[in-house]
Parts: sequence; C-alpha cells; structure tokens
Amino acid sequence: PMKKGMYEFLENKISPEHSVLDFGCSGGVITCWLSKQCKSVVGVDCESSRIEYGKKINTNDNVFLVCDDGKDLMNSGKYSFDVLVCAHVLEHLDNPEELLINAKRHFRYIYIEVPDFESSYLNISKSLLGVGINYTDSDHVHEFDREELEKQIMNLDMKILDAEFRYGVRK
Repeated sequence: PMKKGMYEFLENKISPEHSVLDFGCSGGVITCWLSKQCKSVVGVDCESSRIEYGKKINTNDNVFLVCDDGKDLMNSGKYSFDVLVCAHVLEHLDNPEELLINAKRHFRYIYIEVPDFESSYLNISKSLLGVGINYTDSDHVHEFDREELEKQIMNLDMKILDAEFRYGVRK
C-alpha cells in the first residue's frame, strides 16, 4: 500500500519531459515505475547487491542504475535532473538537512517520503513519557513528525507544493 500511495501521489507530478534521480533506490522497484512516467531515470544506491538485483528486473531503456554515493553522483555534473525522489531516505541520514541544501541547488522539484512518526498514537504517548518509540527501525537516525519535516523544509527557503499523510507515511 505504501508504494501504491506514492504512485498515485506522483502520477500527475512526474511528466514525460522530466529526468529523475531516484536517490537510495535499493533494488529499483520505484525506479522502474518512474521510468514509465518520465524521459529518463537514474537510480543510485551505495549497496552493490541492490543495484545488481535492480539491473536484473529493470529492462526499460530509460533506466540507469548506478552504485555510488548519491551525494557524489548529484555533485558530479555527470547527469542533469529535474526531479529528485527521496523515498524513505532522509530518516537514514546523519544530516538530512545537508542533503536538502545540496539538492536545492540541483533540482527543480524534490519528492520526499518519510515514515510518519505521528501515524501511531502509541509513539506519541511513549515519546512524551520518554520510554522509546515503536516505529524506529534499527537503521533509522531520525524520525520525522509532520510539523518537524515541514519546518525543516521551510527553514531552507523551500516551498511545499503538495503534501499528504497516508498509509503511515508523510509525502
């Protein structure tokens, strides 16, 4: 359901003229879907096994999968993109604001999707009591509530064009 919600949210926002970078693409499932919506899409992930898997399942001519650090690829000047897709990436980064500042220089549009901390009232209660939360994965560095993510985006002088809370995620 999470991917279905993303696809429905993006289907009228990604155009056939757009070139897209799928940052942290993992095995490229989202990358493959994006390729049907846009001119070209590069999926980047730092895990070579994920990229190799993605190359097996992605046969579209406009899909390019790269094993690299996404920030390095973004700054390399090797590619030109219109849209950055960051689906379930920011919560894994030590400094998500740094990525957004950098991305702001390179992209016209940025799609961000993160787990919605506030989707569980139990998390909010546990947080207020200081007893830990349920949703945190072992590799998450940050958990974003709705207000926090919006404030961070606005503090970077970026504009939110559309937002949604659905299927336990914030878009």
